[in-house]
Amino acid sequence: MAEQLALGRNGNAIKFTLRDKNTGYKVLVTDLSAGSWKVTSPARVKHFSVTEAAGTLYFESNGGGFLIEKE
Repeated sequence: MAEQLALGRNGNAIKFTLRDKNTGYKVLVTDLSAGSWKVTSPARVKHFSVTEAAGTLYFESNGGGFLIEKE
């Protein structure tokens, strides 16, 4: 769940948990500021480039704890 509702593009870290570790999830994060972002999941660390036009990143992963932060 989101801790805060803020209009506009986000440049702050996002932390969340998808509870069922045996389930595959498709995750879409929107309204991100442009730049390089890092997603740390239970399985790995993955890097994304977010454009100003899209402001989104998408990944697939099994459940667990996630941290999305701007690099």
